[in-house]
Amino acid sequence: MKKFGFLTLALVSLLFTACDPTEETTDVKVTGLTLNKTSIELEIEGTERLTVVKTPSNATTAIVWKSSVDSVASVSSSGIVTALKSGTTTITASADGVSASCTVTVLAAVDFSFTQGEIYGYLDDPFGTGLAKYINVYL
Repeated sequence: MKKFGFLTLALVSLLFTACDPTEETTDVKVTGLTLNKTSIELEIEGTERLTVVKTPSNATTAIVWKSSVDSVASVSSSGIVTALKSGTTTITASADGVSASCTVTVLAAVDFSFTQGEIYGYLDDPFGTGLAKYINVYL
């Protein structure tokens, strides 16, 4: 019975020591940020993940992501950029008054169509036979 009482006392004191409410956690401030890319090009609806490196590496402040033109491209809280419409925006990661940015260019959709017409040309004589070929394609 003495052993049980001693073990109980040891466990209780260990819990109080491990959960000391007066113990303060130390916040480490960010002194520098670096993004993996400084510029990217995306097609509409394309995505790209930007990653950030904090200095010092044990900094505890969370990164805040922002797009300067939300209608061109949005950015998630984890740095995933989504292209929404053609244009240019700047994605910024910031913490503790320090920031890093990436220029995002969203390319316009290419729209092309063919109209009825004719494409023609001549193919030179690669074999020296004296014959040239006329090429004609109707659309």
